[in-house]
Amino acid sequence: MNTHLISSFNPLVEKISRHSHFIPASRASWSLFALLSLHKKKEKQVIAMPSFICQSVVAAAALAEWEIKFLDIDCNSGMVHYQNYLSSYADDVDALLFVHLLGNQNKLGNLKKFCDQAEILLIEDSAQFYPPKESLENNDDLSHARLISFGSTKLIDMNQGGLILSDDKSLLSELTSFQKKFNFKKKLEIKPSLDAFMKSFYSLKSDLVKNKNIKEGLKKLLPIYTPAISLEVNYTQDLISGISDGIMNLSSEVQLRQLNMAKYEDAFAGSKLIAVSDHCSVPWRASFRIEGLTYKSQHQLSEYIRSKGYDVSNWYLPAHWYFDTDDSYDAGLPNTLKLSQEIIQFWVNKKYDKHHFINLRNLIDKSMDHEK
Repeated sequence: MNTHLISSFNPLVEKISRHSHFIPASRASWSLFALLSLHKKKEKQVIAMPSFICQSVVAAAALAEWEIKFLDIDCNSGMVHYQNYLSSYADDVDALLFVHLLGNQNKLGNLKKFCDQAEILLIEDSAQFYPPKESLENNDDLSHARLISFGSTKLIDMNQGGLILSDDKSLLSELTSFQKKFNFKKKLEIKPSLDAFMKSFYSLKSDLVKNKNIKEGLKKLLPIYTPAISLEVNYTQDLISGISDGIMNLSSEVQLRQLNMAKYEDAFAGSKLIAVSDHCSVPWRASFRIEGLTYKSQHQLSEYIRSKGYDVSNWYLPAHWYFDTDDSYDAGLPNTLKLSQEIIQFWVNKKYDKHHFINLRNLIDKSMDHEK
């Protein structure tokens, strides 16, 4: 991306972040890998992050040769609470990945002040949450670096690309140099790895539904996915224009997603579905949970809804399973296991008529009655 394109892009980026500077990046996961690689100062370094998170993030940390301290979440938001990040200091961590997940806004508070005092790198994962600045109810401090994604299903969906934002120009300069020297992979190079990952992932999920232990399989699966982190993205004029248009139309996209979420909540009022969102949410997907679901009943409900023509998703498995096959590890992350079984998600980025919501409620009620 040349200097002219960066300068033309700058006023638009200011609409979605309070950080002063940015550089383009290929993916949010590669951005995390690059930041951790630059901050690799000793053999053992630890980053704290939620276990309820996409495998791309944990693969990025592993590729940078960092150890991971997995943190448990709040089932009502899907995120790690501010106080739980603070408590991780006692475990001698070197970096925190502060995540805004599912389109919910996590409260950063004055976490950066504590990180500065402890010399901890604070990275803010905003891949699924970057509404216009004026819509934020936010008096939070800034992170050292903020990661934004324009990947598939994100608020601005270009199926590729992202940004690294910071107030630290020297950090961004280092990242630019690292990026120029890095050997990115073309789409055709990583396609076999992605295909193999997806095939094996869904096979393992099928085994999980049958109450089989899939942890050994997941541990072998993460290295298969890793090449996808290094995907090459060329910031063409078309991509820049698409992102620019996305930022200009962000308010209407936010409004559509929030309106659809409200309609889902209205349709599900009085049912067993509990919204995993709050009033600040800009839903990535309309996320709900059903108390007491198991992986088997979650799968059965999802397949029934899909068979009737409705999109439904429940992608995340506990990320610590990719690393640790010891069942005792699960005891410290009970909410991660709980939400990964109970979550049911619907798409929010389309215009639906009222029958969509009514019919979906009826389908779920029918399925739940059948389960009884």
